[in-house]
Amino acid sequence: MTEEEFQNVVEEAIDTLPDEFREHIDNVEIVIADWPDSYQSSKMKQKYATEQKFVLLGLYEGVPLKHRSVFQTPHLPDRITLFRKTIEQYCSGHDDMVEQIQRTLLHEIGHYFGLSDKRLRELGF
Repeated sequence: MTEEEFQNVVEEAIDTLPDEFREHIDNVEIVIADWPDSYQSSKMKQKYATEQKFVLLGLYEGVPLKHRSVFQTPHLPDRITLFRKTIEQYCSGHDDMVEQIQRTLLHEIGHYFGLSDKRLRELGF
């Protein structure tokens, strides 16, 4: 899948989000990178206390909504990164990639709303 096709799938996934979710997503940058950088990879390995190979398809970086306070100073935009090459390696074909991009984006948006990995797995993400 080309970079442009990947971007189009991401944009379509955003457009198909239910209004009740889209209306509450604010100050979030959604970016595409080929691979996680060394900082992102090491941060996730530390979070999950593993030295094993870690497959990182997407990453939410920011302060989840449920942990914010009106007394906090404004912060930089939260960021959701989707890792194109990792998703390509993980998937078996074009349709599988489209589905995985959508699932990964929803998973990371779930983190933005404060859902844990365990809860997101229970919901199928």
